[in-house]
Amino acid sequence: MKKFVCTLAVILLAAAGLSAQEKAEKPWNIALKGGADYSHFENAFTYRENGQLAKQFGYQAGLAFGYDFTKRFGIRLDAIYGKNAGAGNMLETANRGFYPYNFSSISAFLDAVMNLNPNGTVFHPKFYVGLGGAYSFGFSDLDHPSQVLPKQTGAFGVRLGFIAEFKLSPTVGIYADLSSEGFTDNFNGMKPTKEEKAEYPGYPGYPGFPLDVRGLASLGLIFHF
Repeated sequence: MKKFVCTLAVILLAAAGLSAQEKAEKPWNIALKGGADYSHFENAFTYRENGQLAKQFGYQAGLAFGYDFTKRFGIRLDAIYGKNAGAGNMLETANRGFYPYNFSSISAFLDAVMNLNPNGTVFHPKFYVGLGGAYSFGFSDLDHPSQVLPKQTGAFGVRLGFIAEFKLSPTVGIYADLSSEGFTDNFNGMKPTKEEKAEYPGYPGYPGFPLDVRGLASLGLIFHF
């Protein structure tokens, strides 16, 4: 986490230092986007084992405000509403059953953005990294013999992503946004047991992994001014 924060700080400082050399003609932007998200939290493997992989996909929509210090470097504040899928712990039950549930979330990230083609006229590929957090709420009923989900919870998050923007004019563009987010373990309201952490490997979707991981794919409209 410390390395990630330091990297983000270095990028922001570099952006500020270069602002006098490569000023953006229209530094401000606002964007609207929507698409799908893929929930890959602990116990996610139980969706696959029960033939319910499609139910790990939800929908999400977002609003972003950005500022370009230069043609190459900028920042973005991105807020997203999403629908997510989780699953209860299974080792503490006799039948090792399948315990799915759903919940909503509102997340916000401050991103450092790098334009990989700053002098392009039409195509602008961009890479970004960000820090933020999320508020989770609206948990559905969990049919589990012992676990109880919270009414709401909060989590810190980090993410990285890629944007492919196509400018329709100097002011308007369309874009695709692909990202992966990692939240602290309370994002989905679920805590794995010590037995599950010990039995399963530490990969995304298994109880031993320290982050709740989510993937997002969006299409959006962006306005530069």
